[in-house]
Amino acid sequence: MFVPIGYFFQPTGKVSKIHCLFHLPSSHLLKPVAPSQVLLSWQHRRIFHNPKVITLQNQTAGGTKIVHMQNAKKNKALTQYRNHLGDIERWIAFKKARAIFRKTILHAQRTAWQNFLQTITSKTSSAEVWRKVRALRGPFSTPNITLKLNGNAIAEPEKVADSLAYYFSKKSDGTSSDPLFMAHRSVCELNPIVFPPDQTEWYNQPLQLYELERALSTSKSKSPGPDNIPFAFLHHLSSNQQLSLLSFYNYVYVTGFPHQWREAVVIPILKAGKPSSDVSSYRPISLTNCLCKLLEKMLNWRLQAYLERRSFYDPCQSGFRSRHSTLDGLARLETSIKDSLLLNKFCVAIFLDISKAFDSVWHYGLV
Repeated sequence: MFVPIGYFFQPTGKVSKIHCLFHLPSSHLLKPVAPSQVLLSWQHRRIFHNPKVITLQNQTAGGTKIVHMQNAKKNKALTQYRNHLGDIERWIAFKKARAIFRKTILHAQRTAWQNFLQTITSKTSSAEVWRKVRALRGPFSTPNITLKLNGNAIAEPEKVADSLAYYFSKKSDGTSSDPLFMAHRSVCELNPIVFPPDQTEWYNQPLQLYELERALSTSKSKSPGPDNIPFAFLHHLSSNQQLSLLSFYNYVYVTGFPHQWREAVVIPILKAGKPSSDVSSYRPISLTNCLCKLLEKMLNWRLQAYLERRSFYDPCQSGFRSRHSTLDGLARLETSIKDSLLLNKFCVAIFLDISKAFDSVWHYGLV
Protein backbone atom coordinates (compact mmCIF):
# COMPACT_ATOMS: atom_id res chain seq x y z
CA MET A 1 0.00 0.00 0.00
CA PHE A 2 1.39 3.36 -0.99
CA VAL A 3 0.54 6.72 0.53
CA PRO A 4 2.79 9.36 -1.03
CA ILE A 5 2.27 12.85 0.34
CA GLY A 6 -0.81 12.01 2.30
CA TYR A 7 -2.61 9.94 -0.31
CA PHE A 8 -3.85 6.45 0.53
CA PHE A 9 -3.32 3.81 -2.19
CA GLN A 10 -4.13 0.21 -2.96
CA PRO A 11 -1.43 -1.98 -4.61
CA THR A 12 -3.28 -1.49 -7.92
CA GLY A 13 -2.44 2.19 -7.81
CA LYS A 14 -6.02 3.38 -7.43
CA VAL A 15 -6.96 5.89 -4.81
CA SER A 16 -9.10 4.44 -2.06
CA LYS A 17 -8.93 7.29 0.42
CA ILE A 18 -7.37 10.72 0.21
CA HIS A 19 -5.89 12.73 3.04
CA CYS A 20 -4.73 15.88 1.25
CA LEU A 21 -2.59 18.37 3.12
CA PHE A 22 -2.85 21.96 1.91
CA HIS A 23 -0.54 24.83 2.79
CA LEU A 24 -2.50 28.02 2.24
CA PRO A 25 -0.60 31.32 2.57
CA SER A 26 -2.28 33.78 4.87
CA SER A 27 -3.52 37.04 3.40
CA HIS A 28 -4.31 40.27 5.16
CA LEU A 29 -6.11 43.38 3.97
CA LEU A 30 -4.27 46.61 4.58
CA LYS A 31 -6.11 49.75 5.44
CA PRO A 32 -5.44 52.79 3.21
CA VAL A 33 -2.90 55.11 4.77
CA ALA A 34 -1.53 58.55 4.08
CA PRO A 35 1.57 58.98 1.88
CA SER A 36 3.64 59.87 4.94
CA GLN A 37 2.92 56.40 6.33
CA VAL A 38 4.01 54.42 3.26
CA LEU A 39 7.23 53.21 4.90
CA LEU A 40 5.42 51.97 7.98
CA SER A 41 2.76 50.32 5.83
CA TRP A 42 5.41 48.53 3.77
CA GLN A 43 7.10 47.18 6.90
CA HIS A 44 3.67 46.30 8.26
CA ARG A 45 2.90 44.28 5.10
CA ARG A 46 6.20 42.44 5.32
CA ILE A 47 5.39 41.40 8.87
CA PHE A 48 1.95 40.09 7.95
CA HIS A 49 2.92 38.27 4.77
CA ASN A 50 6.19 36.72 5.91
CA PRO A 51 5.38 34.94 9.16
CA LYS A 52 8.20 32.92 10.64
CA VAL A 53 7.21 29.66 12.23
CA ILE A 54 9.53 28.56 14.99
CA THR A 55 9.33 25.16 16.64
CA LEU A 56 10.95 24.30 19.93
CA GLN A 57 11.85 20.75 20.82
CA ASN A 58 13.07 19.25 24.06
CA GLN A 59 12.69 22.51 25.94
CA THR A 60 12.35 22.69 29.68
CA ALA A 61 8.98 23.64 31.13
CA GLY A 62 10.32 26.98 32.38
CA GLY A 63 11.95 27.88 29.05
CA THR A 64 8.84 27.03 27.07
CA LYS A 65 6.69 29.12 29.41
CA ILE A 66 8.93 32.16 28.95
CA VAL A 67 8.87 31.78 25.17
CA HIS A 68 5.08 31.60 25.11
CA MET A 69 4.86 34.64 27.38
CA GLN A 70 7.13 36.74 25.16
CA ASN A 71 5.26 35.55 22.08
CA ALA A 72 1.98 36.66 23.64
CA LYS A 73 3.46 40.09 24.37
CA LYS A 74 4.68 40.39 20.79
CA ASN A 75 1.30 39.44 19.38
CA LYS A 76 -0.44 41.88 21.71
CA ALA A 77 1.83 44.73 20.58
CA LEU A 78 1.22 43.79 16.95
CA THR A 79 -2.55 43.80 17.48
CA GLN A 80 -2.39 47.22 19.08
CA TYR A 81 -0.40 48.56 16.15
CA ARG A 82 -2.84 47.03 13.66
CA ASN A 83 -5.66 48.92 15.32
CA HIS A 84 -3.69 52.20 15.28
CA LEU A 85 -1.76 52.22 12.00
CA GLY A 86 0.74 55.06 11.84
CA ASP A 87 1.21 55.30 15.62
CA ILE A 88 4.98 55.56 15.99
CA GLU A 89 5.02 54.73 19.71
CA ARG A 90 3.01 51.53 19.19
CA TRP A 91 5.25 50.62 16.25
CA ILE A 92 8.37 51.04 18.42
CA ALA A 93 6.76 49.03 21.22
CA PHE A 94 6.03 46.22 18.78
CA LYS A 95 9.60 46.18 17.45
CA LYS A 96 10.96 46.01 21.01
CA ALA A 97 8.62 43.14 21.87
CA ARG A 98 9.61 41.34 18.66
CA ALA A 99 13.31 41.77 19.42
CA ILE A 100 12.86 40.41 22.94
CA PHE A 101 10.92 37.45 21.56
CA ARG A 102 13.68 36.66 19.05
CA LYS A 103 16.33 36.86 21.76
CA THR A 104 14.25 34.55 23.94
CA ILE A 105 13.98 32.04 21.09
CA LEU A 106 17.73 32.07 20.49
CA HIS A 107 18.46 31.72 24.19
CA ALA A 108 16.01 28.82 24.52
CA GLN A 109 17.49 27.04 21.50
CA ARG A 110 21.04 27.58 22.76
CA THR A 111 20.10 26.27 26.21
CA ALA A 112 18.38 23.23 24.73
CA TRP A 113 21.43 22.49 22.56
CA GLN A 114 23.81 22.80 25.53
CA ASN A 115 21.60 20.51 27.60
CA PHE A 116 21.56 18.00 24.76
CA LEU A 117 25.34 18.05 24.41
CA GLN A 118 25.65 17.25 28.08
CA THR A 119 23.56 14.10 27.57
CA ILE A 120 25.78 12.74 24.78
CA THR A 121 27.78 9.76 25.96
CA SER A 122 29.55 6.83 24.38
CA LYS A 123 26.18 5.02 24.30
CA THR A 124 24.32 7.78 22.41
CA SER A 125 23.39 6.57 18.93
CA SER A 126 24.50 8.53 15.89
CA ALA A 127 20.90 8.58 14.67
CA GLU A 128 19.83 10.54 17.73
CA VAL A 129 22.65 13.05 17.27
CA TRP A 130 21.88 13.62 13.60
CA ARG A 131 18.16 13.92 14.35
CA LYS A 132 18.91 16.84 16.65
CA VAL A 133 21.28 18.44 14.14
CA ARG A 134 18.62 18.29 11.42
CA ALA A 135 16.08 19.78 13.82
CA LEU A 136 18.23 22.92 14.06
CA ARG A 137 17.42 23.72 10.45
CA GLY A 138 13.83 24.49 11.40
CA PRO A 139 10.52 22.86 10.49
CA PHE A 140 10.44 20.63 7.44
CA SER A 141 7.99 21.61 4.71
CA THR A 142 6.99 19.36 1.84
CA PRO A 143 6.68 21.34 -1.41
CA ASN A 144 4.16 20.47 -4.06
CA ILE A 145 5.54 17.89 -6.50
CA THR A 146 5.29 18.37 -10.26
CA LEU A 147 6.42 15.44 -12.40
CA LYS A 148 7.24 15.19 -16.09
CA LEU A 149 6.24 11.93 -17.77
CA ASN A 150 6.55 11.46 -21.54
CA GLY A 151 6.97 15.19 -21.96
CA ASN A 152 3.77 16.00 -20.06
CA ALA A 153 3.72 17.88 -16.78
CA ILE A 154 1.69 16.30 -13.96
CA ALA A 155 0.72 18.55 -11.09
CA GLU A 156 -2.57 17.07 -9.86
CA PRO A 157 -1.91 15.48 -6.44
CA GLU A 158 -3.82 12.29 -7.26
CA LYS A 159 -1.98 11.72 -10.55
CA VAL A 160 1.38 12.53 -8.94
CA ALA A 161 0.69 10.05 -6.16
CA ASP A 162 -0.46 7.41 -8.69
CA SER A 163 2.75 7.85 -10.70
CA LEU A 164 4.98 7.58 -7.63
CA ALA A 165 3.06 4.56 -6.33
CA TYR A 166 3.39 2.78 -9.68
CA TYR A 167 7.12 3.54 -9.90
CA PHE A 168 7.83 2.40 -6.32
CA SER A 169 5.85 -0.82 -6.79
CA LYS A 170 7.71 -1.67 -10.01
CA LYS A 171 11.09 -1.12 -8.39
CA SER A 172 10.28 -3.36 -5.41
CA ASP A 173 8.57 -6.31 -7.12
CA GLY A 174 11.82 -8.29 -7.40
CA THR A 175 11.87 -8.54 -11.20
CA SER A 176 15.15 -8.56 -13.11
CA SER A 177 16.23 -7.94 -16.68
CA ASP A 178 18.43 -11.06 -16.62
CA PRO A 179 16.49 -13.89 -18.34
CA LEU A 180 18.68 -16.61 -16.79
CA PHE A 181 18.01 -15.35 -13.29
CA MET A 182 14.27 -15.02 -13.92
CA ALA A 183 14.14 -18.59 -15.24
CA HIS A 184 16.05 -19.85 -12.19
CA ARG A 185 13.77 -17.87 -9.91
CA SER A 186 10.61 -19.28 -11.50
CA VAL A 187 11.83 -22.85 -11.01
CA CYS A 188 12.86 -22.30 -7.39
CA GLU A 189 9.67 -20.58 -6.34
CA LEU A 190 7.60 -23.57 -7.47
CA ASN A 191 8.59 -25.16 -4.16
CA PRO A 192 7.05 -23.26 -1.25
CA ILE A 193 9.15 -22.55 1.82
CA VAL A 194 7.93 -24.57 4.78
CA PHE A 195 9.50 -24.28 8.21
CA PRO A 196 8.79 -27.35 10.35
CA PRO A 197 7.27 -26.23 13.66
CA ASP A 198 9.69 -27.18 16.40
CA GLN A 199 8.28 -25.94 19.69
CA THR A 200 11.29 -27.25 21.58
CA GLU A 201 13.59 -24.60 20.09
CA TRP A 202 14.11 -21.52 22.22
CA TYR A 203 13.28 -19.11 19.42
CA ASN A 204 9.80 -20.65 19.08
CA GLN A 205 8.96 -20.21 22.74
CA PRO A 206 6.33 -17.61 23.73
CA LEU A 207 7.56 -14.04 23.90
CA GLN A 208 8.49 -12.82 27.36
CA LEU A 209 7.65 -9.58 29.14
CA TYR A 210 11.28 -8.45 29.34
CA GLU A 211 11.50 -8.63 25.54
CA LEU A 212 8.50 -6.33 25.22
CA GLU A 213 9.91 -3.89 27.79
CA ARG A 214 13.24 -3.85 25.98
CA ALA A 215 11.54 -3.15 22.64
CA LEU A 216 9.52 -0.31 24.17
CA SER A 217 12.59 1.27 25.76
CA THR A 218 14.43 1.36 22.41
CA SER A 219 11.48 2.72 20.38
CA LYS A 220 11.79 6.48 20.03
CA SER A 221 10.26 7.19 16.65
CA LYS A 222 7.60 9.93 16.62
CA SER A 223 5.95 9.00 13.32
CA PRO A 224 2.97 6.64 13.55
CA GLY A 225 1.75 4.37 10.81
CA PRO A 226 -1.69 4.08 9.19
CA ASP A 227 -3.33 3.32 12.57
CA ASN A 228 -2.09 6.69 13.99
CA ILE A 229 -0.93 5.02 17.23
CA PRO A 230 2.48 6.50 18.18
CA PHE A 231 5.09 5.00 20.47
CA ALA A 232 4.35 7.75 22.99
CA PHE A 233 0.97 6.10 23.59
CA LEU A 234 2.51 2.64 24.01
CA HIS A 235 5.12 3.96 26.45
CA HIS A 236 2.35 4.83 28.92
CA LEU A 237 0.75 1.39 29.03
CA SER A 238 0.17 0.00 32.51
CA SER A 239 1.55 -3.36 33.64
CA ASN A 240 -1.74 -5.12 32.98
CA GLN A 241 -2.02 -3.51 29.56
CA GLN A 242 1.50 -4.65 28.68
CA LEU A 243 0.57 -8.21 29.64
CA SER A 244 -2.52 -8.01 27.42
CA LEU A 245 -0.40 -6.70 24.56
CA LEU A 246 2.12 -9.50 25.12
CA SER A 247 -0.67 -12.10 24.95
CA PHE A 248 -1.81 -10.58 21.68
CA TYR A 249 1.73 -10.73 20.28
CA ASN A 250 2.04 -14.40 21.23
CA TYR A 251 -1.25 -15.07 19.45
CA VAL A 252 0.03 -13.27 16.34
CA TYR A 253 3.34 -15.15 16.60
CA VAL A 254 1.45 -18.43 16.20
CA THR A 255 -1.33 -17.47 13.77
CA GLY A 256 0.47 -14.94 11.55
CA PHE A 257 0.63 -11.19 10.98
CA PRO A 258 -2.64 -9.27 10.52
CA HIS A 259 -3.28 -8.02 7.02
CA GLN A 260 -3.48 -4.42 8.25
CA TRP A 261 0.16 -4.62 9.33
CA ARG A 262 1.19 -5.14 5.72
CA GLU A 263 0.11 -1.59 4.93
CA ALA A 264 2.34 1.47 5.24
CA VAL A 265 2.35 5.20 4.72
CA VAL A 266 4.95 5.82 2.01
CA ILE A 267 6.41 9.32 1.83
CA PRO A 268 8.54 10.30 -1.20
CA ILE A 269 11.77 12.08 -0.28
CA LEU A 270 13.66 13.99 -2.95
CA LYS A 271 17.24 12.83 -3.32
CA ALA A 272 19.96 15.45 -2.94
CA GLY A 273 20.96 17.08 -6.20
CA LYS A 274 18.25 15.33 -8.24
CA PRO A 275 15.61 17.07 -10.41
CA SER A 276 12.26 17.24 -8.65
CA SER A 277 10.34 16.57 -11.88
CA ASP A 278 11.82 13.08 -12.38
CA VAL A 279 9.94 10.24 -10.73
CA SER A 280 13.21 8.34 -10.21
CA SER A 281 14.58 11.22 -8.09
CA TYR A 282 12.47 10.19 -5.10
CA ARG A 283 13.11 7.50 -2.54
CA PRO A 284 10.27 6.07 -0.47
CA ILE A 285 10.13 6.19 3.31
CA SER A 286 7.62 3.69 4.72
CA LEU A 287 5.86 4.38 8.01
CA THR A 288 4.43 1.14 9.39
CA ASN A 289 2.27 0.61 12.44
CA CYS A 290 4.13 0.99 15.73
CA LEU A 291 2.46 -2.15 17.10
CA CYS A 292 3.99 -4.05 14.19
CA LYS A 293 7.40 -2.45 14.78
CA LEU A 294 7.45 -3.66 18.40
CA LEU A 295 6.84 -7.26 17.41
CA GLU A 296 9.39 -7.01 14.60
CA LYS A 297 11.99 -5.77 17.09
CA MET A 298 11.47 -8.74 19.38
CA LEU A 299 11.56 -11.27 16.54
CA ASN A 300 14.59 -9.59 14.96
CA TRP A 301 16.58 -9.92 18.19
CA ARG A 302 15.76 -13.62 18.32
CA LEU A 303 16.75 -14.06 14.69
CA GLN A 304 20.04 -12.23 15.19
CA ALA A 305 20.85 -14.32 18.26
CA TYR A 306 20.11 -17.51 16.33
CA LEU A 307 22.33 -16.48 13.40
CA GLU A 308 25.17 -15.51 15.75
CA ARG A 309 25.01 -18.84 17.58
CA ARG A 310 25.11 -20.72 14.28
CA SER A 311 28.04 -18.56 13.03
CA PHE A 312 25.98 -17.71 9.98
CA TYR A 313 27.52 -14.28 9.52
CA ASP A 314 30.78 -13.72 7.72
CA PRO A 315 33.44 -12.56 10.21
CA CYS A 316 33.97 -9.41 8.11
CA GLN A 317 30.29 -8.46 7.99
CA SER A 318 29.47 -5.33 9.98
CA GLY A 319 26.06 -4.33 8.67
CA PHE A 320 22.84 -5.54 10.33
CA ARG A 321 24.71 -6.97 13.29
CA SER A 322 24.46 -6.00 16.92
CA ARG A 323 27.52 -4.21 18.36
CA HIS A 324 28.98 -3.75 14.86
CA SER A 325 29.22 -0.60 12.77
CA THR A 326 31.00 0.94 9.79
CA LEU A 327 33.93 1.74 12.09
CA ASP A 328 34.78 -1.98 12.12
CA GLY A 329 35.12 -2.01 8.35
CA LEU A 330 37.17 1.17 8.35
CA ALA A 331 39.51 -0.19 11.03
CA ARG A 332 39.93 -3.41 9.07
CA LEU A 333 40.71 -1.48 5.87
CA GLU A 334 43.20 0.77 7.67
CA THR A 335 44.97 -2.25 9.16
CA SER A 336 45.24 -3.92 5.74
CA ILE A 337 46.69 -0.77 4.19
CA LYS A 338 49.28 -0.36 6.96
CA ASP A 339 50.29 -4.03 6.77
CA SER A 340 50.73 -3.74 2.99
CA LEU A 341 52.93 -0.68 3.37
CA LEU A 342 55.09 -2.35 6.01
CA LEU A 343 55.50 -5.53 3.95
CA ASN A 344 56.02 -3.60 0.70
CA LYS A 345 52.93 -5.20 -0.87
CA PHE A 346 49.80 -4.00 -2.59
CA CYS A 347 46.38 -3.56 -1.02
CA VAL A 348 43.47 -3.78 -3.45
CA ALA A 349 40.04 -2.55 -2.33
CA ILE A 350 36.84 -2.84 -4.34
CA PHE A 351 33.84 -0.68 -3.42
CA LEU A 352 30.42 -1.55 -4.84
CA ASP A 353 27.41 0.76 -4.77
CA ILE A 354 24.50 -1.36 -5.97
CA SER A 355 21.55 0.67 -7.22
CA LYS A 356 18.31 -0.01 -5.29
CA ALA A 357 19.83 -3.05 -3.62
CA PHE A 358 17.31 -3.07 -0.78
CA ASP A 359 14.29 -2.85 -3.08
CA SER A 360 15.52 -5.56 -5.49
CA VAL A 361 16.36 -8.27 -2.95
CA TRP A 362 15.04 -11.70 -3.89
CA HIS A 363 13.21 -12.58 -0.69
CA TYR A 364 12.69 -16.23 -1.55
CA GLY A 365 16.39 -16.76 -2.25
CA LEU A 366 17.38 -14.85 0.88
CA VAL A 367 15.19 -17.03 3.11
